[in-house]
Amino acid sequence: MWSTVLRTSLHLPSTLIERIEQAIFPPLCSSCRTRMPLRVPLCRTCQTSSRRILPLTYQHRHVTVNVYSIGAYEGAIQKLILSKNYGQAYGAQALAQLLAAEHLDKIMDAQCIMPVPLHWSRKMWRGFNQSEIIARHLSRHSHVPVDTHMHRATKTPQLTRLSITERNAIMQNVFALPGNSLAHKVHYHGAHVVIVDDVYTTGTTVKSMITVLKKMGVRRVTVLVAARVI
Repeated sequence: MWSTVLRTSLHLPSTLIERIEQAIFPPLCSSCRTRMPLRVPLCRTCQTSSRRILPLTYQHRHVTVNVYSIGAYEGAIQKLILSKNYGQAYGAQALAQLLAAEHLDKIMDAQCIMPVPLHWSRKMWRGFNQSEIIARHLSRHSHVPVDTHMHRATKTPQLTRLSITERNAIMQNVFALPGNSLAHKVHYHGAHVVIVDDVYTTGTTVKSMITVLKKMGVRRVTVLVAARVI
């Protein structure tokens, strides 16, 4: 915003604007707040605080699923994810930049990007959906549209401390798309859909969404998450 004001009102060159921004708003690491020479999400130390992990590939209801992440659910990545619990959205913005830098090429041929939805009451309490912030950032860089038609039909408790069996039972019929009209089926039939979330633990949430998407004819799903619990 400040750079736009300086450029339009004072007609300053972009190099001078960048120097002014660096002086007034110095780039800081999103996790440890260390001052950095470049405006990037994490410093070198925080970048290495989370282990890199291999992608996960499987079939669910005959839909091919590929799961990509920044790294394991630990270190600076975990800290950025948990910032949502304090009503802070800066973590989502940093995570979105990191995901885009590493995995944008995986979604360029997708038909839509679908953030994991929050129940309306939880979104109202928190003020934002971290997954949706990440999804919209990815959309700006990939030009793949964000699809927010999927919604939570029922409110669920926090899944963190539940077993896989308990999660599977709770997540049955949680998600829904508005109607089963022919127009919707044509839109999703044979599509490649990107599901975006902050944490992937057992995959129960993603699989519940895929079950709905499968009924609409989706054939391939790419899951982009900030971190995986391993």
